[in-house]
Amino acid sequence: MATRAKATRPLTAPTQKAVVGGKAAVVSTEDITKRLASTTISKAKGARNGAATGYSETPKSPQEKRISAMRAVNGASQGLSAVMKSGWKALGVEPTVKKSAATPHGAFGLAASARTALGDLRVSSPGDVDVERAAISVAGKLLSLEMVSC
Repeated sequence: MATRAKATRPLTAPTQKAVVGGKAAVVSTEDITKRLASTTISKAKGARNGAATGYSETPKSPQEKRISAMRAVNGASQGLSAVMKSGWKALGVEPTVKKSAATPHGAFGLAASARTALGDLRVSSPGDVDVERAAISVAGKLLSLEMVSC
């Protein structure tokens, strides 16, 4: 059996062709690296989506305020869902599964942040169906956690 000798190639950066205006432009990884090194990233992905910064950041436009408030309501609603899944109840019923998210202080904090954000949403866009739908969802979760009495 004959063995094949490996041919060595000079190491070069691979290139990719991008079609721009009907013509193929050659872009190397070195070019991309230089472009990324020269730019700065202002916010991480989670911060850009409102997950890491939370509701305390003050957005500039009314639309950004509304988006931030709705994200805060959605986050609080998801947190309340996690508390519901843990089995925690506010009126002294023992939780079926103990989790760190099932603490009473966490549940009450989530309810307070949802209340604040819903208040801001109702001021910024009164009568909006999506805002009221989110409010009903949060209210239902609070009722099932027995955090509110009728």
